[in-house]
Amino acid sequence: MDIIKITGAAVVLMSSFMLGMYFVVVNKTRIKNLADIDETWRTISAEIRFQSGSLPEIFKRFASHEYSFGIKALYKDVYENMVVDSEKAAFDIIWRESVRNNASKSCFLREDEEFLMQFGNMPVHLDIQTQTDFVNHMISMLDDRIKKAQDKTDSQCRIYRCMGIAAGVFLVLVLI
Repeated sequence: MDIIKITGAAVVLMSSFMLGMYFVVVNKTRIKNLADIDETWRTISAEIRFQSGSLPEIFKRFASHEYSFGIKALYKDVYENMVVDSEKAAFDIIWRESVRNNASKSCFLREDEEFLMQFGNMPVHLDIQTQTDFVNHMISMLDDRIKKAQDKTDSQCRIYRCMGIAAGVFLVLVLI
């Protein structure tokens, strides 16, 4: 009987600790994915500035790059819709739909999704300077968002780990 109690206590402790670790991993994945978006936007800004390629070509390269599944899927979706529906739909509509369809694959919060949708407002038919100014403004806002997320995650990670262990210990004490 004591072996069953000890085994049950160990299972409860491990599962509560793993739940805390799950929340830590989700938060860190979100930050990594935001950093990947930041990297792609910086590349877009440089590509526009130096007129190295069209947006669909840039998105096609991102879709085959070593980003997380959700980021690759986002850019693949945008690329495919821009090639297929280039005359039917505007860039902002294509971008918003792609973000909406792929945000859940990247651990983004609802507020992140709404922020990412703003990138669709890029003035794709205006001059190069206006486009790069817009992208650089979005990059600076994204950098602020990443910094806040990192600060929040650093404090929450300790809380999640400690609370996972504390909840497990509490449940073990209640069950024994």
